[in-house]
Amino acid sequence: MYLPEKIQNFIKGMEFHNDHEGMSKAKVVKCIGENKELYLKIEKVSDEPEREYGIYKWLQGKLPVPKIICRVIENGISYMLIEKAEGIMLENNLYRDNPNLLIKLVADGINQLQKLDISECKFDSTIDYKLKKAKERIDNGLHLEVDQNKYTEGIENTDEAYEYLVKNKPKETLVFSHGDYCFNNLFTDGKTITGYIDMGRGGISDKHQDIALCLRELLDFPTEYTDKFLKNLKFKPDMNLIRYYILLDELF
Repeated sequence: MYLPEKIQNFIKGMEFHNDHEGMSKAKVVKCIGENKELYLKIEKVSDEPEREYGIYKWLQGKLPVPKIICRVIENGISYMLIEKAEGIMLENNLYRDNPNLLIKLVADGINQLQKLDISECKFDSTIDYKLKKAKERIDNGLHLEVDQNKYTEGIENTDEAYEYLVKNKPKETLVFSHGDYCFNNLFTDGKTITGYIDMGRGGISDKHQDIALCLRELLDFPTEYTDKFLKNLKFKPDMNLIRYYILLDELF
């Protein structure tokens, strides 16, 4: 595997293992040394890796995100070397088998994100921004079936989803959003969220964005846990907006 010399200098002598645990579409390599563990994320340069790099830098000292060790762009490829997130991935059976703790942690994680001061955040992830990107994707050939669940009933494909989203665009209540709030992108020590990863879709968005994707994750659990999760939030979500943001995610 080719790697830029600057990256090689940081991981010399370490063992490499392909990592498939996260939700990222990038190639992720786990680099294991005697006293440390690093992750190398390799992907084509585009909006998402550029945004993720910027968000990690901006969030240092504000929220628990990986520290960037080194980043190199070469021949249109982004190589980003980061420290391992602290804790255990929330997708681990240790938490999936304890759903009462799981829902408390994911709710705490959302509350932590939404408390962040966004007055100096330059990362736009509002509906207008996302619909513009979605239109570009559709014009470039994105015509897929929509994953069917109780939140997407009546919408068969991405073209129908886009039409619905444009016609039903709601007013936004803006907060900081992870953008891809799934169990595989969260780490915990069992008490709180200790690491947020794969933040290439993060930025200023509506407060329903992360809640919506979390509710989609909770479809695998009995409905009682969805109800308990909602009670752990700081407000009562609008279920029409939950549907809206789940459909919006289908375009990405």
